[in-house]
Amino acid sequence: MIEQIVFGRCGAGLKDRVRAYWGKKRWRVSRLLTTFRHDQCDLQLMVGRDAGLFKSRGVLRLPTDTLAAEGLAQTWREAMDQMMDRLTAELRRHRERIRHDDAYKRKNRRKDAVMRWRPQLASPGASRPQTVAR
Repeated sequence: MIEQIVFGRCGAGLKDRVRAYWGKKRWRVSRLLTTFRHDQCDLQLMVGRDAGLFKSRGVLRLPTDTLAAEGLAQTWREAMDQMMDRLTAELRRHRERIRHDDAYKRKNRRKDAVMRWRPQLASPGASRPQTVAR
């Protein structure tokens, strides 16, 4: 995975801390990218201050789509964690769409709904909506 970190209005000490923190958190994204070629994944991280808050943004370019996530919080760690949570959720959703796992889940949801309503539909004394003639 090709990585780039961009800083906006951050001191040198903060830059080093963000790079070290990203080194610890990198596995959350890289473990979800095992199905893609290493040289085709491009991740750009942006960390900066905006109106007294820390803002982090991650843009992941894949051969199949481009995913983006943002985090806005009082501390840079919280902003990075929010961004990583959203980016990993987007990446999971994207992988499901590519592998068509979402169709499998839709079928299971339909089957579960039918199984939930089957006892009520099968009982003879179940109340049925009545039409009123006017």
